Amino acid sequence: MGRRRIFSAAFPLGISLLFALPAPASADAGCRDATVACWADRAAAGQLVVVTLDDALGAFGDGVTRLQLSRLHDGRLTVVVPEGTATGAGGTTLLALADERLIARDSTVTPLTDALRQRLDQAEACDTAKAAALCDQLADDGVTGAKLIAARRATEAAAFRAAPGGGGSPLGPILGGVLAVLVLGGLLLIALTRPRHPVPAAGPAPGAPTTPAQPPHPPRRRAGGAARTARPAPQVPSGPRRTATVRTALRPQGYVEIEHGLFRAVWADPGSLAPEPGEPVDVVGHPGRERLTAVPPTS
Repeated sequence: MGRRRIFSAAFPLGISLLFALPAPASADAGCRDATVACWADRAAAGQLVVVTLDDALGAFGDGVTRLQLSRLHDGRLTVVVPEGTATGAGGTTLLALADERLIARDSTVTPLTDALRQRLDQAEACDTAKAAALCDQLADDGVTGAKLIAARRATEAAAFRAAPGGGGSPLGPILGGVLAVLVLGGLLLIALTRPRHPVPAAGPAPGAPTTPAQPPHPPRRRAGGAARTARPAPQVPSGPRRTATVRTALRPQGYVEIEHGLFRAVWADPGSLAPEPGEPVDVVGHPGRERLTAVPPTS
C-alpha cells in the first residue's frame, strides 16, 4: 500500500517537472523564465541583463508596466540578435530599450508599431534626440541588422549563431523533461523491486583470520605548507591567441567580443571563476571558423 502511495504521488510530480521547464524564447542567464518582470528586477538591482533573441519575441501585453520598461531602459540591458533571426515586436521593443545592441547583419527587425512607440514614449525611452532617431528607424519597414550597424546604432555580432550549441533549440527543455521523468521512473523501479527485509552483509568465513583495516594514506604535504589536492591543469588547444572582452557570462560557454564582433567561447577551466562580462580574457582559436577557448589573460 505504501509503495502505491509513493508511485501515485511521484508520477504527477515527474509530469509536472516536464511542463515546468522554462520556454526557450529569449533567455538571460540570471532568469529561469524569460519574462520582462525578471529582467526589470535584475536591471533595477544594477545587474547586467543579456537577452538573446533566439526566436521572434511577441509584443508585450498589458501585464508589462511602464515602470518595468523604464527600469530596463535605465539599467544595463544588452540585446543579442543572432544570424537569420527576426526580432518580433517584443524584440524590437527591447532593442529600443537597450544600451547595447549586438546584432547579425542578416537579421530582420520587426517594425515598431504606433502602439509600441507610444508605450516607449511613456517610459521615456525615446526622449533624447539619439534615442528618438533609433525609435524612428525601428519603426521603418525593411530594417535589417546591417542597416542598424551602418547607422552606428548597433554592433555587429559576427559569427554569432543560435545553433548548434546555443540555447535556442526548443528540443532542450523537452529532452530535459524527458530525462527527468526517466530518472524518476528508474528510482521508482528500484524502490518497488527492493526486497522488504534487508539482506545481511557478507562477512568473513568462520575461523578465518581477520586483518585490521589500514587507514588511508594522508595527502602529501608540500614542504612547510598545508596539504593540498592536486587538480589537473585545463586542456587548452593549440592555435592563435589574442585578447578579447567577455560580453556574456562564461558558464562555461558564452560570448566574447573581438574587434566589434561577437564570437562563441568556452571557459577552459570550469573549476575556477571565469571573468565577468566586461573583463578581458585571452582566447585561443580562429574566430568565425571554430568555437574559441577562453583562458585567463597573460597580463
